[in-house]
Amino acid sequence: EAVFQLLVMFWTDLSTDGLLEGKAIVHFSGVLGIHPCELANRTAYDYTPYLAALMWIGRLIILEYALPLRAYTTLDIPWPARASYTDQGRRLCAEVRPRYLQRGSLSPMGYLIERLQHGRAIAKREGPRTNMSWLLDG
Repeated sequence: EAVFQLLVMFWTDLSTDGLLEGKAIVHFSGVLGIHPCELANRTAYDYTPYLAALMWIGRLIILEYALPLRAYTTLDIPWPARASYTDQGRRLCAEVRPRYLQRGSLSPMGYLIERLQHGRAIAKREGPRTNMSWLLDG
């Protein structure tokens, strides 16, 4: 539960000054952009799947934060279970989604959505790597 609370803190860390470059998830997404063998930046075509996977995990964490399956009782500030929220849809759509999950929001997810869209545009323009093959017998 403590690890989950830490992950929620990373994903719900809102920027007060509009600068998201100092957030932990944003730094981690930058590290994902480094190719481990070549020690160089990945191409946009190679990087965007990693970014999309990170965003998918972030969405799952924020969903559990918004509507917890069970109560988290061992934390310093206990989180109630999903059943304690009377209008779950309103909480998700009116409170959590605009604040943490939308493009342009001052959250790490908003920043990653912008980076993913930018990376996809570059990958579409550049295209995938070209594979060439030939027969050995000519």
